[in-house]
Amino acid sequence: LGRHPVPPAGRAGLFHTAFLMPDRKSLARWLIHAAESGLPLQGASDHLVSEAIYLADPEGNGIEVYADRSRMVWYGADGKIRMDTLALNLNELAETLNVDKSTVSRTLNHLVKAHLAARLPDDADRRYVVIRLTERGERLFKTTETAMDAYYRAVFERIPQAKRAQVVDSLLVLNEAIGSDPCC
Repeated sequence: LGRHPVPPAGRAGLFHTAFLMPDRKSLARWLIHAAESGLPLQGASDHLVSEAIYLADPEGNGIEVYADRSRMVWYGADGKIRMDTLALNLNELAETLNVDKSTVSRTLNHLVKAHLAARLPDDADRRYVVIRLTERGERLFKTTETAMDAYYRAVFERIPQAKRAQVVDSLLVLNEAIGSDPCC
């Protein structure tokens, strides 16, 4: 344990856990499950390389459930990976499964009620509503994202340099094995 503080009794000591879904349909199925279970979501973002849905466990630890896009769309014309934090269209995600829009609306209602998202009229077409994170939702997302980047960078740096490639390879193998499981 040495230089790392021990979490208080009854606490996991985690800040954020991420669960990679095998594909977009699996993420959509999880979204429907979350909506039907009444899970209070904290946000949803399109990062260009992935689509992510955020919530918290009872202790306040962040949970990210996400699906990567094909690596073929990750890169811009300059050859660099393109990333951003854009609003994720939950209706489009749910349509992946031909889901009723009311299911997506219930999920969104939880975000709006928690003042993490807002429904705004679309300037181009009044028949549509634009969903945006509120300032509170943006702060929560940025705080979570920054803390998680720092945490995982620190964890990775504690892995001996000679073992880092092995760890990455092992995680890729694990991810592939999870993604090929037909059960979920």
